[in-house]
Amino acid sequence: VTASGVPIWLFDNPSTLPRAYTVTEATAAATFEEAGNIIQRPQFTVGRSVLLEKHEIENNPDIEPFFHTSTDTLGVKPNTFPVEIIQDSHTKTLLKTHTPVDSLLVLADTNYPGWVATIDGKATQIFTANFAQRAVYLPGGEHEVEFRYTSKLVRTGITISVLFGLITTALVVFPIAFLRFRTAQTAS
Repeated sequence: VTASGVPIWLFDNPSTLPRAYTVTEATAAATFEEAGNIIQRPQFTVGRSVLLEKHEIENNPDIEPFFHTSTDTLGVKPNTFPVEIIQDSHTKTLLKTHTPVDSLLVLADTNYPGWVATIDGKATQIFTANFAQRAVYLPGGEHEVEFRYTSKLVRTGITISVLFGLITTALVVFPIAFLRFRTAQTAS
């Protein structure tokens, strides 16, 4: 391929993971240093397993089984569960999934405060996956998963803007209306 006579090289990486995928294995780390060590281990494979933050998953019975199972013992090959992106915008991602077993859905988008998730309309916890991505526990079966950005700061900013807009309008309109009223009274 060339552009304006300059050659452009396009490369294809066939081993890249999709933006959204499911896993049935997890590892947890308590510190950033521990997480770095885990990711560098040859037995840790992104796409087959996910790295979660230990403080987020403590005492969570849904997540516990992922630390004691292997996709081999489940008889399931990793990355074989379909995840379809139905809708995608800067504030909402809607996914359709079908998994024969409980799994973790990983969305390779930044886990920034303000994101909330629902599975079939019911709120669910978002976990930080692989240092900065988002993951949710996904029960086996067919589901619709929605990630939506609902920042309190944005809502507060909109509320303040509307309030000050109304105050400014009142400060401009009422004096003009009062002057017209007074002028009409004086003329009568």
